[in-house]
Amino acid sequence: MNVPVVRLEVRRSLEEYEVRLEDEFPPRAAKSTAWYLDAASGAFAPNPIVKTASVSYASQSAEDRLVFRHHFTEDAEISGPMALRCFMSTDAGFDLDLFVGVRKLDEHGREVEFWNRLSRKDIVTRGWLRASRRPDPTSVADVLVPVADYESEKSVVPGEVIELNVEILPSSTLFEAGSSFVLELRGRDVIELPNFQHHRIFNCGNHALFTGGEFPSRLLIPFVSRD
Repeated sequence: MNVPVVRLEVRRSLEEYEVRLEDEFPPRAAKSTAWYLDAASGAFAPNPIVKTASVSYASQSAEDRLVFRHHFTEDAEISGPMALRCFMSTDAGFDLDLFVGVRKLDEHGREVEFWNRLSRKDIVTRGWLRASRRPDPTSVADVLVPVADYESEKSVVPGEVIELNVEILPSSTLFEAGSSFVLELRGRDVIELPNFQHHRIFNCGNHALFTGGEFPSRLLIPFVSRD
């Protein structure tokens, strides 16, 4: 007889969550689903986008960022790590640090905050990748954990579009009908928490994101059926 080995807390908000036991994590019922980023609209699409588009942000800005939103019309559970594939370039410098965050907004558009070990004002989850340590795209094509390559260093040339595969830390969150999923890309920590910050960042100039056509930027998400 299989004995459950995972105690899973599926969060709704700061103080609300439900608990269940699972045999593994991500749960066996989790289905990896690709959402394709559309730079032209700031939205996601369920299928690859035909038309190429790009959008940029100031990498050293404290405010500038790229945001993609999805509004749920029915309850959706996301349990497990996520993986972002994006095609990016920089117009200056010799490297690129990409910071990724996932937020939850309630039905009124207000942010829903969560606990972490240092704060009660955290987001759903986050990820980070230094472009010179990017993993080989052929080895992480459809995996939820695209581990960075710390054994070698890959060059970053201004103006060259490169493929980045970013590991987004595991989480378990319920997005109720009416709530929204927000993906954020920027050049510094999405939330600057005490004792949890990146102080040495190799960013300068503008960073551009390319989507659609030959640049199928997408977010891979582990959705768990609520049936």
